[in-house]
Amino acid sequence: MYETRDVLPVDELRGGAQLLGVGPPTLDLQAVGYRLLADGLDRGEGAVAVSVDRSAEAVGAALRNRGAGSLERLAVVDAGVSGALRVLDGAPVDRVRLLFDSLSSMAVYADFDRIFQFVHQLGVQTGDADGLGLSLTTAGTEAGRLDRLRSLTDGTLELREGAEGVEWRLAGGAGGPGRGVEATGEWSSAPEYVADPGAAPAVVDDGATVESQGELSTDDLSSLHDLIERVEAMGYTLTVCNPGSESELDLLADRLEQYGVEVRTVELSTETPTGTAILHRGEEPLAMSPAGELYDAVQFEAPQEAESAAKPAVLERAHRRQYTVDNGGKLRMVRISRLVERRALDVGRGTLHAGFQRLGRVDDELGTQELYERIAGTDVDVHMYGRPGEVPNEEWYTVHAGETPELAESWFVVFDGGGREGTMGALVSEETDPEEYSGFWTYKPDLVRTVEDYLSTAYSAA
Repeated sequence: MYETRDVLPVDELRGGAQLLGVGPPTLDLQAVGYRLLADGLDRGEGAVAVSVDRSAEAVGAALRNRGAGSLERLAVVDAGVSGALRVLDGAPVDRVRLLFDSLSSMAVYADFDRIFQFVHQLGVQTGDADGLGLSLTTAGTEAGRLDRLRSLTDGTLELREGAEGVEWRLAGGAGGPGRGVEATGEWSSAPEYVADPGAAPAVVDDGATVESQGELSTDDLSSLHDLIERVEAMGYTLTVCNPGSESELDLLADRLEQYGVEVRTVELSTETPTGTAILHRGEEPLAMSPAGELYDAVQFEAPQEAESAAKPAVLERAHRRQYTVDNGGKLRMVRISRLVERRALDVGRGTLHAGFQRLGRVDDELGTQELYERIAGTDVDVHMYGRPGEVPNEEWYTVHAGETPELAESWFVVFDGGGREGTMGALVSEETDPEEYSGFWTYKPDLVRTVEDYLSTAYSAA
């Protein structure tokens, strides 16, 4: 049995149990997950953290901030759970807790079917290891998809804002309580840290180093559209020499599209290089990797026989902490926005710029008004942009209203990091068709500063 009385609304859980954690973006669901791991580490158990947007250093800092002592039995991966479990095979542990942080972040990078398959694999591996698993997602997940995720788990940890404060409970899975999950069913008061993300330091990449993208000229920047075009022009190309199957090429193109990488092929008269992938900007080669290694690496779960978790050189270079949005729908835009907004809420200071197209949209999306009110309640200076409209509690914000085409067409969220480069982030996009958007989002400090400088100059008067 796993003792959980100090970190969950249940005293203990049997090995092999897989939980789904669900809560609104205004509450610190991540804190629950990292405290679950920290509690296990302090009990001499192993810990695996699966994160698609947090570095090993950031995860380690989050665990230390939430009470963990030694991190010797911690493994951090961006997808391949089996590799992390093999790392722990050599550690003096026979029990392991797994945290998937988070499904909401992964939804920005992958479609739901892939996420569903990954959660299924995670559950199988948790069971095989006799471990304890927790996967996190926000309450905004569509009901049908949330039900499908529940069907893969043995119970659901639910958080909500009750009349007397934050509450939590452990409910059964889709078919009722599963392995060793005694559902409480009743709501009870949750720990204070869940309601106050600022109570513990944020889970961020404070010391993140970002390789220069190259010469991105920002001289005489005339508009956000101008910036989007300049960023797009700096994209990479991946040329696969003497490629393999079309399905593998389609996989590469699908996975690398988010990094602004165009995939093309070339058939050479010589047999070599066969199956070699070359990343380049214009005529300048940047990195080279065997295509087979690249195919394996872009899948969320690496093959069981893989010897190393190291990324191929092409993927390391392509991952510039900058991503493209190509005809993204409204739901995807909300998810990306939450990545940046959550950083502002976690840090609790700095400046956040948000373009809503029309200011009345602040209370259109589920949880948006509440989230921005929570952010405004910290030391973050929140600027809102858009066509004139009613903003609830307008006095809490600096409002920039205007009838310009740029404000009417642009969806952006920009956070200056509150003085720390590792917490900066920006989404910049424009509506190309009704509820279809194109642009980019980035964690690159120089690019974030460029966007913020433009907004501060172009809309200096409230």
